[in-house]
Amino acid sequence: MKIALKYALIYSGINIVWGLLMFVTDLTRSDMSWVFNLLSMVIPIICIVMATKEYKATIGNGWMKFSDVFKQGLLICVIGGIITAAYTVLYVSVIDPEFMTFIQEKQMNKMLEMGMPEEQIELALNQSAKFQTPFWMFTWTLLGSILIGTIISLIMAAVLKKPNPEEIA
Repeated sequence: MKIALKYALIYSGINIVWGLLMFVTDLTRSDMSWVFNLLSMVIPIICIVMATKEYKATIGNGWMKFSDVFKQGLLICVIGGIITAAYTVLYVSVIDPEFMTFIQEKQMNKMLEMGMPEEQIELALNQSAKFQTPFWMFTWTLLGSILIGTIISLIMAAVLKKPNPEEIA
């Protein structure tokens, strides 16, 4: 648990610094922001690899079962996700309160480009605004972190596991 907590704090700290760098450099408003968001997926992978390596070297005596790698990875992503979700609410509420307006304008422009009628655009924007409250921002960020964390943890567990052959026999 201590190892997972350590790397969850590292994961969320790097996530927050990454987000602040994107804000300061104005990359959050770039058309290429999706590339930088995709690159941020490397952060949990690195943290899970480092946590697994530390676990094997200390607690596991060189071994680590699939389930242990998976639990460590998921715990890192859940704890990191909670912290990152809290930061996301802080970001859109305090650091960059105009960000949600920017997102809505971007969505509206895309819908206009697609030729959607104005009434339909207005309805869609009103519906999406309901999910832009701090509660929903926190919830969706956390759920996204858990979903991505589960997938990454399963892959990492399959790759990084090293079961003790004496326990298998």
